Amino acid sequence: MKYTEKSVDFQRVLVRWCLAVFGVGIVVPPVHAQDLLWPEPTAAPEAFVGTVVHMDNYERYYDPFRSVTFYAGDRRNSGTVFAKVALGQRGTTRGTQAEVEWYPVFGGGTYGYVAYAVGLADPFPRHRGGMEYFSSLPSAFEASVGFRAYAFRDRRTVMLLTGSAAKYLGNYWISIRPYVSVNLPNAALSVMASGRYYIGGRDEFIFLRFGAGFTPDERAGFSASGVPATEVFTLHSQSFGAGAQWFGWSGWLLTMEGVIGRQEVGFQRGTYVWSTSALLGLRYSLR
Repeated sequence: MKYTEKSVDFQRVLVRWCLAVFGVGIVVPPVHAQDLLWPEPTAAPEAFVGTVVHMDNYERYYDPFRSVTFYAGDRRNSGTVFAKVALGQRGTTRGTQAEVEWYPVFGGGTYGYVAYAVGLADPFPRHRGGMEYFSSLPSAFEASVGFRAYAFRDRRTVMLLTGSAAKYLGNYWISIRPYVSVNLPNAALSVMASGRYYIGGRDEFIFLRFGAGFTPDERAGFSASGVPATEVFTLHSQSFGAGAQWFGWSGWLLTMEGVIGRQEVGFQRGTYVWSTSALLGLRYSLR
């Protein structure tokens, strides 16, 4: 598919949203390739820094989760690469996660996502990684296929197959993304649907999302509730989130989001707790 200036603008919005909102990672938003920037052929290199603060609260049973992430990155015609450090706390448990993400552009309407993160202590997984391949399709569609993998301190692992289908409709962008477990005793399926409406320039928009089942790329507090890591993928849950992104003072890009969720209790199946989450992100371009 031949990209117009308008379609390139939309794709630039997506990566900046990704970098600002999901700098926290999967642990995640987490910040993944469906929101990657397609660099314009004449685009100047861009360096950026930012931070994201995230809070999860539960009505009962589980301790709140707090995290702050600092990140820096560089965007060029060949792709985007950035590094992140996340600090998280659940109750009295504190941990740190370091991550590197790379979004190579292959040309011909295709690009990729490669990531690896190491958690130095709970509540983060010991190792986390993923790969995904994206391609543009006719009629302003995009599609992808890939996987996410997690390794925990009890030596258990979880592998998820994922992909996405997205469509541009004027000022709107809609996407659906499933996750399917392949190595759990009981197969788990989760789905995340997202939509955005651009209200100004390419970096200013409002967004909505709905998730059914545990969707790790959209949960910045991975296993933050304290549920056993491999069990959380099989729990039933629903979530709804809304937010906005716009330019504030002195060129800072601001992102705000609120989420309300309903999650099944791991030790008492069929019982649910309500949760609320809030996120604030700030990003600044250095050049």
